[in-house]
Amino acid sequence: MFFNLMLLLGELSFWIINMWPLRNGINAIYLLLGGLYFPLNMLDKRIYSWLQYNPFSLVTDVPARLIISGGNTNAIIKYFFVVFLWLVGFNFLRKYIFKIGIKKYEGVGA
Repeated sequence: MFFNLMLLLGELSFWIINMWPLRNGINAIYLLLGGLYFPLNMLDKRIYSWLQYNPFSLVTDVPARLIISGGNTNAIIKYFFVVFLWLVGFNFLRKYIFKIGIKKYEGVGA
C-alpha cells in the first residue's frame, strides 16, 4: 500500500518539478500517523477510531497490534477490506492523475 501511495505521489511530477520536499513531508506524516512516534491507541477513542483506517496506520500500527493481540479473525477481515478499498482508490486516482497529467506534459529535449 505504501508503494501505491508513493506511485500516486510520483504521478504529481507532471505539476511539481522538485519532488524531494514532498517526500520529506510524506515521511513525517508517515511517522506521525503510522504510529511510529507513539502508539495511536494512546489517543482519545474518537480520534483513534478515525486514524486507525488511514493508509499509514494500516501499514505499520495495525499489523503490529494484530500480531501482539494474537489476531482476531473479524478484525483481520475488516482491515483487509479497508486495505483493499484504499488500494482500489489509489489506483483510480493514480490513473486519473496520469490521464490529466499526460495531456499537460510538455517534453523538452534533443
